[in-house]
Amino acid sequence: MRLTPSAAILLVLAAGCRCEEVTRPSVLDLRVSTEHLSFGPTNVGTNHSLPIVITNGSNRLTSVEVDTAAPFEVDAHSVRLAAGAQLELEIQFSPQASGSALGALHITAEEWTATVQLDGLGVECSAPSPCEMSDWSEASRSCITTIKANGTSCRTACLVAALCVDGQCLGQARDCDDANACTADSCVEDAGCLHADTSAECGTQAGECLAAACEPDAGCIVRSVEDGVACSSPCVPVGQCSGGSCIGASRECGDSDACTRDWCDIDAGCQHVDESASCTESTNPCEVAVCLSDAGCGFSNVADGTHCRPSTCSASFVCQSGACVNGPPPPVGPCGCSDWGTDAPSTLSAGGYHNCRVTNMRTVECWGRNLDGEIGDGTLVLRPSPVTVPGLIDVVL
Repeated sequence: MRLTPSAAILLVLAAGCRCEEVTRPSVLDLRVSTEHLSFGPTNVGTNHSLPIVITNGSNRLTSVEVDTAAPFEVDAHSVRLAAGAQLELEIQFSPQASGSALGALHITAEEWTATVQLDGLGVECSAPSPCEMSDWSEASRSCITTIKANGTSCRTACLVAALCVDGQCLGQARDCDDANACTADSCVEDAGCLHADTSAECGTQAGECLAAACEPDAGCIVRSVEDGVACSSPCVPVGQCSGGSCIGASRECGDSDACTRDWCDIDAGCQHVDESASCTESTNPCEVAVCLSDAGCGFSNVADGTHCRPSTCSASFVCQSGACVNGPPPPVGPCGCSDWGTDAPSTLSAGGYHNCRVTNMRTVECWGRNLDGEIGDGTLVLRPSPVTVPGLIDVVL
């Protein structure tokens, strides 16, 4: 049987068509149960574990690498995960100090990667006071505070020989005295005894040649500076310190006024005190004491005609050139001898340094020294001649 060309070709194809099944590699398919693990509060020195699940959705065995860093840990770092299998890994949080902690869990397989964010809070239980206890509770995952029994010994930074009473530590105050007069001693619970330096309160200088200092056994003191140190003061323009004093030529305070006493005050400098009041008054009623800048104490004549002695009906006594002389008798009016003019006195009163008289017109006239207002005219001006004292009328003796 002869085959046609077409049949021959079909026969050959039929005889040689024994094809084998081609298997293609599957795509890597890994899944992680969560993208974030939060461990919450965990007692320092202990650990808290949470799981994650890795699922291999591929149809082949896959190697997976897992890695993290302290304070987080994983129980396996390299695993082989069969096709379609799941793997649960324990992630631990082991805080070594109180406070927040952040981390990450890195999962890799060939070109595939995933990251799970990690966080936790380290908690260190500490009693808020000496008479309380604080312990970690796994059930509530928190610190539980309880009060110590009454009579339990306790101590704080500022108490000694103390006992617990209803949750409070009561006892004797700690003695923080450091026997140093240059410190202020106190006690603070957080720090204990404190000794603040108070030497600055003594100042630095007590005088031109004196220095302030603080000694632990005496407190604030004043010391002499070294002898020979240059100095100056209100009374010594240029000097040197010697034994705590500024020694040198004294300042000249004279003001060429004979009526002042001149001296130097160590703090205020030159002083000029008016001493004209110390001039002795004259015993002569026709003189008053005065002080002249160029001559000092002296006397000045009162005005001529000033009455100097009680007058009589036959004579009157007046000042003339500083002398009390017998003048003409007073005028006689219609009412007799007592009817004098306004200048005629009826009564004369002599003070220590001034004179006053009651006139026939029942007014008062005074003259003489007036440093303290003795004249009564509202001034402190020397009155060598009689002046009428205001406000005194109808005076009868």
